[in-house]
Amino acid sequence: MTPSSEVSPSLERNVSFSPTKDYIESTDRNNSYTQPDSKPKKSAMKPGHQARLPPAERYQHSDPLLRRLRLLDGHGKPVNLKSEFRDAKLILFYFGSQWHADYNKGCSAIVTEICREYARTVKVIYVSVDTDERHYLAATKNRPWLSMEFNDGSSEPSEEELDQTSQENSTPSETFLLADDEDLDADVVAADSAGKSYVCPLSRVYMANMLDVLLTPTLAVYSLEHRKFLDRNVRQSRLRKSRAESTIEHWLKGEVSPSMNWIDALYIVPWTAALAVAALAYLLVSFLTGHRFSISHLLS
Repeated sequence: MTPSSEVSPSLERNVSFSPTKDYIESTDRNNSYTQPDSKPKKSAMKPGHQARLPPAERYQHSDPLLRRLRLLDGHGKPVNLKSEFRDAKLILFYFGSQWHADYNKGCSAIVTEICREYARTVKVIYVSVDTDERHYLAATKNRPWLSMEFNDGSSEPSEEELDQTSQENSTPSETFLLADDEDLDADVVAADSAGKSYVCPLSRVYMANMLDVLLTPTLAVYSLEHRKFLDRNVRQSRLRKSRAESTIEHWLKGEVSPSMNWIDALYIVPWTAALAVAALAYLLVSFLTGHRFSISHLLS
C-alpha cells in the first residue's frame, strides 16, 4: 500500500484527485445534497470549448461499462474496443500511483505476469490516481496493460504543466463524469443494448469513487460475460503464480475468489505468522517435556 496518513471517515470525498495525496477521501454515499454555501461544480470542459465526438470504435460496445471508458495502449494510441476486447472475458482494473510505477513495487510484477499468461482472455486497465501526467506516463509507457485516459478532468494541471503545454492540450476533448456528477446517461445505456449511441465517458476519479478505492495499489475484477464486478480490493496473494490459475478460473465462471485462509494470512503478515508458529511450537515442547525447556529454566 502507498505510504499515506490515516484517512478520517468524516472527510468528504473530493471531486478530483488531490495533488498531495495518493488516496480518495471517504464520504457518506447517501449525503448527495449540495450545501448552500458550497461552490458550484465546474464542468470538466473549458468554457466555450465544444465537445468533439471520438471515433465510433472508441465508444461503441455492447458492454455498459466498457463503452464508457476511453482507453489507450502502451504506446499512447487510442484503443478500438471491439477488436481489443473481442476474446476478453475479464477486465482487471489496476489502480496505481507513482509509488508503483516501478516493476518491483506494488503489484506490477503480478499484473505483468497475468498480461503475458492471459493476453486474450484477461485485459488489464491501469487507472492512475496521480495528478502529474509524468507519473502516469512512467507507469503506462510500453507496459503490457491498457490505461484510462489521463486528461479527463480528474485532476487540475499544475502551474508548471500549464507553462510546458498549452491549455488546449490539457483540456478534455469530452465531458467526463467526475466523482460527484449525476449520471444522466444511465437510462440511455440501459436501453441501448447494442451500445451504438454516444454517452458521457467515466473519468478516473469517478471509477475510484464508484469502487471505493482509498489506497493504491488496488485491484478490481469485472466480468464482461456477466457484466458485473466480481471482486474489489483483490488480495495479491490470490494472484501469485502458484494460485493465479485457480483464482482466474473462479472469475471466468462468474464466481468471486475464495475467502481468506491461513495462506493469505502468511502472505500478508509473514513475520507475525512466523512468530505465532514459533510461540505455538514452544508451548507444545514445554507441555511435552515439562519445565526443562521453559524460558526461565534455560536462562537460569
